[in-house]
Amino acid sequence: MSYTATYREVVDDAGRPAAASRGRAGRGRRLVMPAVLLALAEDASHGYEIAGRLLDQGFLGRRDTAIVYRTLATLEADGLVSAAVGDGVGGPKRTTYSLTAAGRRELDDWAALVEERVRTLRGFLRRYRALT
Repeated sequence: MSYTATYREVVDDAGRPAAASRGRAGRGRRLVMPAVLLALAEDASHGYEIAGRLLDQGFLGRRDTAIVYRTLATLEADGLVSAAVGDGVGGPKRTTYSLTAAGRRELDDWAALVEERVRTLRGFLRRYRALT
């Protein structure tokens, strides 16, 4: 992937414009924490599974999966998730993460913030579209 190419020339493995080509606007890392919290609210999981889900949902690029593990460590240290180490089936031990009550409250706060931001962004897009 070339970062010096024009926006339309830089694509990821699926042929979509690569996040790096969009500068700061393409960075979704700020949403990784609430996305991890939401994934765990839906179902207890291990890091690899969460990373795959966030990748499929567009919150991560292929090279960004390590941020999920850093986020999980932070969330665990903050008491927002709990971790249980269990035997991996035919492989290494796996840590399964679950959302705590404090994690659910944090997710609720994030959801309220996202709703507020969506309203703001809709206004931004209306104004932007009015330029053309």
